[in-house]
Amino acid sequence: EAEEIIASAKDETANKVKDTQAEINTEEQKLETARKNTAEFIAHVAKLYQSQARALAELAKGEKLAPVQQTEDAKNTNATGKGDAPVEDATRKFDFGELQFGTEYDPKDVK
Repeated sequence: EAEEIIASAKDETANKVKDTQAEINTEEQKLETARKNTAEFIAHVAKLYQSQARALAELAKGEKLAPVQQTEDAKNTNATGKGDAPVEDATRKFDFGELQFGTEYDPKDVK
């Protein structure tokens, strides 16, 4: 009877070990998939960021606005070394002197 109890306990333990190892393998696969998806997402966002930065720079050129301020990475890779010049604030070109807000604003009194 003792031998049966021991054999049953060994079988039960072996089954639990197999089940636990299967769970570990499943979780490792999920982790690897999550890592791969994260790396792909980061690459996609970085590519999107770069294309948007180029588009904004082209827009600024076309509108003859002040140059777009570069990021630190862009400054570090700038071969001419001109990335450290101060950038003119594009909003200075607009006159906001006649804006009215709150109680001073009357939509009927538009010039």
